[in-house]
Amino acid sequence: VGYTWTHHFQIIPNRRQALLEIVMGWFRALIEPILETSDSEIIYEIIPFVLSLFSFILFGILFSMLPLPYIEEPTSDLNCTLALAIPSLIFSWVTSIRFRGIQGLLREFKGPLFSEPSNEKIGIMAKLSVLFFFPFKIIEEISKVISLSCRLFGNSLGSSIVTIVISNMCFYIAIPIFLDVLLTGFESFIQAFVFASLTTVYISSYLANENSKTT
Repeated sequence: VGYTWTHHFQIIPNRRQALLEIVMGWFRALIEPILETSDSEIIYEIIPFVLSLFSFILFGILFSMLPLPYIEEPTSDLNCTLALAIPSLIFSWVTSIRFRGIQGLLREFKGPLFSEPSNEKIGIMAKLSVLFFFPFKIIEEISKVISLSCRLFGNSLGSSIVTIVISNMCFYIAIPIFLDVLLTGFESFIQAFVFASLTTVYISSYLANENSKTT
């Protein structure tokens, strides 16, 4: 769909192109303050990935409302949310290497003292600080994956439980059906928005030094 919509751009946009430009503009307005940069190269490098995550979560949850067998929310499975969180972390590393180089990425794992100029008395201690910061950085990266995946999984599962409880209390009359549609529609947008925003925050943390140069 993305290829079809972007294959034939025109100076005077048609309805399809205008809709795409509105969506891209909205996403740029969303991630630009988070990234704290106006560099178009960085922004448009990140938008396709973040937009893909947003679209998958949004439409994946919305499609679960279709009255078809074996259709359920993909985010209610922890395997799916892990499959979204792990690429988000990897993309953060790749983006850091893309704009800051491999040394910029490694600097994040070495800690703030390793690269700071220091005198001879504390120079050795500053270099040895990597032994302290590196394990904690690894734990931090693992916690990002756990946080992203479990938050999305827990919220989706919680929404389903609330709907089931209310439906049983009301004997599955019209109100629970309407409530299910309302909750699912609201949940799909909120969960997609939160996941996309948090992913952008993690990417921004790796581009902090690069952002300070471009602003």
